[in-house]
Amino acid sequence: MESIKILKFSYLVFCLWLINFPVMAKGCLQASSLEDFFTNFKRVVENQDLKAISSFYDQNQADFFKKEINKWKNIFSSALTKDLKVKYYLLGGNSSERFVIYDISSSDPLFNLIFSNTFTSHPYILRKINEAWKFYGDTRLSEFYIPLEEEVNTVIDPLAHEIHVMQRVKLKSVRSNVPALVFLLSDELKVSACSEEGRNLQFEQFGHLLCVERPLIKLEDESILTVKYAGKVEKYKECNNHYIYNSGGILRSVNFWHLSLSSYEELLLRPVKLTIDLPKDFFAVANSGQLIFSKENGTRLIQKWDIPAADSNLLGFIFYNSWTMKTYDTGINKLILCFDKDSKLETGRIIALSVDIMKTYQEIFGEISIRDFYILDYNFGFNRKNYIPADINILSHELAHLWWDFPGEWWLNEGFAVYAEFLYVERSKGQSEFLQKLNALKKEMSRTMEGGVDLPLVGSGYHKLLYSKGALVVHALRMELGDSLFFKTLKNFIAKFYDKNPTWKELRSTAENLSGYDLGFFFDQWLLRSGLPCLELQYEVFKDGKRFKVSGKVTQEGLFYRLSSKLVISGSGKEKKHELLLDKSEVSFTFPVFFEPEIVDLEISEGIPCVHEGAGLSAKKSSLEEKGIKALDTHDYERAVENFKELLNLTLEKSESALTSYMMAKALFGLGRYSDTAEQFKQALNYADLPLNYRYASILYLGKSSLCDGNREKAIEYFNRLIATPDAPEYYKTEASRFSQYLGLIKTPPNGVKRIIEALQKAINEKNESALKALSRWLAEDKQIHIISLGKYPLSDFQLRVELVLDAGDNKYHIECFASGVLRKQIISGDFIILTQKINEEIELIDVIRIQMK
Repeated sequence: MESIKILKFSYLVFCLWLINFPVMAKGCLQASSLEDFFTNFKRVVENQDLKAISSFYDQNQADFFKKEINKWKNIFSSALTKDLKVKYYLLGGNSSERFVIYDISSSDPLFNLIFSNTFTSHPYILRKINEAWKFYGDTRLSEFYIPLEEEVNTVIDPLAHEIHVMQRVKLKSVRSNVPALVFLLSDELKVSACSEEGRNLQFEQFGHLLCVERPLIKLEDESILTVKYAGKVEKYKECNNHYIYNSGGILRSVNFWHLSLSSYEELLLRPVKLTIDLPKDFFAVANSGQLIFSKENGTRLIQKWDIPAADSNLLGFIFYNSWTMKTYDTGINKLILCFDKDSKLETGRIIALSVDIMKTYQEIFGEISIRDFYILDYNFGFNRKNYIPADINILSHELAHLWWDFPGEWWLNEGFAVYAEFLYVERSKGQSEFLQKLNALKKEMSRTMEGGVDLPLVGSGYHKLLYSKGALVVHALRMELGDSLFFKTLKNFIAKFYDKNPTWKELRSTAENLSGYDLGFFFDQWLLRSGLPCLELQYEVFKDGKRFKVSGKVTQEGLFYRLSSKLVISGSGKEKKHELLLDKSEVSFTFPVFFEPEIVDLEISEGIPCVHEGAGLSAKKSSLEEKGIKALDTHDYERAVENFKELLNLTLEKSESALTSYMMAKALFGLGRYSDTAEQFKQALNYADLPLNYRYASILYLGKSSLCDGNREKAIEYFNRLIATPDAPEYYKTEASRFSQYLGLIKTPPNGVKRIIEALQKAINEKNESALKALSRWLAEDKQIHIISLGKYPLSDFQLRVELVLDAGDNKYHIECFASGVLRKQIISGDFIILTQKINEEIELIDVIRIQMK
């Protein structure tokens, strides 16, 4: 009898708890101080007050604090923060510790994109410290519940740009007394129903969070949840390559097109059955897994893909309606080439190059199991396990991701993929070409950092430096270990961690175990810090009897980097090099020489990212080159010519002279000095060390400068020479083909051309979507989206300056513009090339050749 009373009482307590549950699930944590916490948090984020944000974190937890502040730096350097809304949900906890997942939404689309893909991957612990709530570390959604298996049934409506999904998720509870289930889902998609074994469940959707009112009472509870959702997928095409359009589209896990408990930072492996229902003239290729069923059903094509648990972090697909498919046996695997029915792809060349690259990578990184994969003739910008783009220029990078694909560490992905490209160049084209690419990458890295992106390679999310600085740090590791240990380390790392989710710490331990070195300093200085080593050389030369002494010091600003260097002293046709270990903030030296020094320089191994200042030759070269490139990028051509001319008067390596000659020629072209331009480009081409891309660009510019100078026959000769070059990238051939059709140069643009440029500039600045649609009504749909999306970026002070107008005949005008704008405080610039035509007595846009902002 007593036991029955206890059961009744327990039941009553449980019912009371359930009554209160909906309040808890909607973010009311029954503690006004937590509401105040998020109100204040929202305020300081809107003010972009990084110092105030840091007060919300427990700074005793150093690694977590550093990682979070770096993420905020990344967001503040890339997006605006305004009109924020914050929502949070309780996942469990007690009076002194709460587990909360939260999301912030904004009217700024760029902020939403960066924030949702960075922050909602796992919940945060809020701890009460001295009566104040603080973010304390983070945990994972998988610490509350995990998926056991999934079915995702997807219906695509290309004409409506819509997706309709029914998803079944089998879950298991990892904790008791969890008040709600919280999932991640794109804010483009709206949930219409949630149910469990036929019983409807209450839910709330905010931003990228879906909260389902389903308490988990005890550990090991299992449940099959069914969720229906749908929506248009067409936002932010230019930002994240995630869209559905009439002719095809792309859906990616990173954009949470499907209900998810995990992200790239948290891999919850589970088998997935993916069904894709498309119009029958389409075909889809999934990111991962195997196609096990494909059959027409009336006007529809039904495809089923079986995705094993190991690949379930890549749940997505790409689809198109104009592919012709061919299968080849490469000797390593099967390759399915999907090319457009009107494609002019050199399929044999693509396959031969793919096989050669894969064999080279197997030799360098070790053999792995390479599945059959697709090469797609479709405009997308990322690699997955099942497919890569049919673009010869990026094959070596994308194929590298077959080896370097570690979702938990962006640097291990992109830094090593870029360096793999360079290793392929080194093996196939030689050391000279390899070093040229390294030096070009250093310049790209410098421009990125000058543009405002200066973040550590780990713990700061996704950013451009992962590619440029990331690859240079891989090279620095090679210099530190030496070739033998470096390549042995890479092979061992891939053999042990391929298809797992390691971080840089596993790479460090692999290198240390093989070499016996302590590499803590190396990984700390290159991966965990922002900025670069800044080396300043100061020296004096003294006469000492029959010899001379060179005395001085090398200083480093801020935290010093440990670097190996050489002091190079030359004069009277002689040269002497002295080893100099830079292992503190200031390193002094005195070296005797038996000749009179003329040049004293600090030499760091090529490809090591650093900044030179002071009296050395490297510092002078670096300063002049930096000023020249900055002037060229901002179209201050006169200043650019001055800097490059002074640089050419210094003692340069042949590769440096080649690139400086090329840059000088570009500046002369900008000044309209076309004869001088042609001579300077010819001089650049005379250097065997001029990289191939610059060589192709030089030939294109020779054609353009000849055309501008009135020599149409010479221009066509250059354009045809470029078109006939087999290895020339498609972009240069396309540009040469277009220019070769033009009849001459129009020195002054017609009034109609001026008006359309002014209208385009005004519409982008005012974010006037209807005006942009009206301006681009003659364009193809994909080009319309390209221009309209510019109006969605938080750009200000957008300017288009006409640089070149060519008469293409029949009242058509090819216009080259210099485009610039401000994104937050960062100036971005690039090319904006369009084609206009007189239609109904008005000048209208009829084509957009290229829009490239950088």
